[in-house]
Amino acid sequence: MKEIVHLQSFLAVARTGSLTLAAEELHVTPSAVSHRLRQLEQRLGAKLLRRTPHGMALTGEGQRFKDRISDPIEAIEMALRPETGQEGPLTVSVMPWFASSWLMPRLKRFQLRCPDARIRIETSSQLSDLAHGHVTAALRFGQGDWPDIELEPLFDEWVIPVASPDVVAQMGLNAQDPSRWPRLPDPDDLWSSWFGDEVVGEAMRSGIELHDTSSLTEAAVNGMGVVLGRYTHVAPWLERGDLVTLASQWIRMPKRHYLVRSRHRPMHSCFPHFRRWLHDEVQRDRADAA
Repeated sequence: MKEIVHLQSFLAVARTGSLTLAAEELHVTPSAVSHRLRQLEQRLGAKLLRRTPHGMALTGEGQRFKDRISDPIEAIEMALRPETGQEGPLTVSVMPWFASSWLMPRLKRFQLRCPDARIRIETSSQLSDLAHGHVTAALRFGQGDWPDIELEPLFDEWVIPVASPDVVAQMGLNAQDPSRWPRLPDPDDLWSSWFGDEVVGEAMRSGIELHDTSSLTEAAVNGMGVVLGRYTHVAPWLERGDLVTLASQWIRMPKRHYLVRSRHRPMHSCFPHFRRWLHDEVQRDRADAA
């Protein structure tokens, strides 16, 4: 059983790219994960992971080892779980903005990877009753402090000032001076974090109040001003040219994206496949950004 724990630790680091995130997923300390990895590498006589500026990355041997063990370890984990009877689809609750900007453009790859998997996506801004309702798992953005929830960190979120090309053109040289931007108020007061200790004027006052990510992004696309956009949400608009960035400075939000499920409910047979695919998609993003 100790060997399985070592393999699970290796796979967790490979998925998350971080000793800290892997430790959170496994409910142990980062030093415990590091110790397990050292023991595994000593036993195999090979270096599986290396440190990079962006976290932990697989070596060539590590990638080959991961490809060999992922399916067997997943099968062992499933075999050790009790039978739950006839299963319905894996129902995943997702925030609307995250579904449209991040999940849906990728979901075809999950379908190609797991053609027999039955999955239902439900969009909701509220955390569903994962212990008793029909929702099996959820993708959520927050502090990770939900009660009775088993969670796996997926990735951090960053914010960056964005505006429509028309607004940038109208500002002219003022676009280079953040204090002159027609900034829309941010409900989380992230402008204060972005400017730090600099003294700047107040954000543009408007008769319209916007309190959610989607509305703020739409406001920016429609030329209402400069907003601090969550990169995960604004990335499609940046790629299409509907929005442009006004600065190279990004700030990390105190919240993260998580995959969550109830601690008190048997795991759906499709969940490990969906979890593994999500982490692979995150690794794909990291590789593209490198």
